[in-house]
Order: sequence, then C-alpha cells, then structure tokens
Amino acid sequence: MNRIVRTFDPQIVKTVFLHPTVWQTIQDDEPLCPATWEPVFNSHIIYLAAFDGDELLGIFLFQRESAATVQGHTAFLPNGYGRAKELTGLAFEWIWNNTGYSRIYAGVPAENAMARRLVEKAGMSRFGVNADAWLKHGILHDVHLYGISKPGVNHG
Repeated sequence: MNRIVRTFDPQIVKTVFLHPTVWQTIQDDEPLCPATWEPVFNSHIIYLAAFDGDELLGIFLFQRESAATVQGHTAFLPNGYGRAKELTGLAFEWIWNNTGYSRIYAGVPAENAMARRLVEKAGMSRFGVNADAWLKHGILHDVHLYGISKPGVNHG
C-alpha cells in the first residue's frame, strides 16, 4: 500500500536524490558533486518519503515560499514511476492536512515533458513561464510554472 511519511533521515533523501536517474534530471549546470552533496534540513523544508510497504519509491521536497505557499519538487526512483500521480496526490493531501499552507507551486523545465504531464495529471494548472531560468548543458531553458490550491480555500 502506498504511503507518504515525513522524513528527517538524510540517508533516505540521499538514496533518492543521488540515484543516477534522479541526479541527472535534477542537476543543472551548477557544479555540485554527488559525493559531497548533503540534503538541507531546516524549518522551511519538508521532506516526504513515498513508500509501498517498506519499498522506497521517491521523495517530495516542499520549500516554504510564504505563510501560504510552498514550492514542491518531486524525485521518483524508477520503481515509483508508475505510481507517481497517486503518490503526488497523497503528498498534496499530506501538506493540506498537516500544515497551514494553502498553495503549492512547481517550476518544471520546459524540456521535462514527463514532469509536466505528472503535475497536470495531479491537478496543477499552468499559470506562467519563467523565461530562460534553467541552465542545462550551457543552454538556457524556460521553466513552466504550475500551481494548485487547497480545496475550499477562500481566494481573494
């Protein structure tokens, strides 16, 4: 059974982010070294681990943007690809039920079609483009901006 749990375990986070299929996707042209990379833990970052039983499927990272909003990031291991939509929905539910945040947004590089499909299937709506915001292999790429609001929230 798929489940989402908050984690403070750096080894769980590193297992996902440093997996070769994940690292190559999340890494831009900033010269970070996987051998020395460590996850940041503070009061503005929430890591949610996705599991099927005891099998680790991926990590969600939510970073505080304001009192109302977090920026969300996903990282799935290959064994979690087929369950990404369901797990993303569970992560959104966790944020709605366990924090005061009422908005989640994500920036998705334009060339990452799989991630764009995932956020759209998970109910996020595209609301803009951050032009030339992602540097990959010496080329600037647009980042598509997506968001979802907590159901029932009063919008001004």
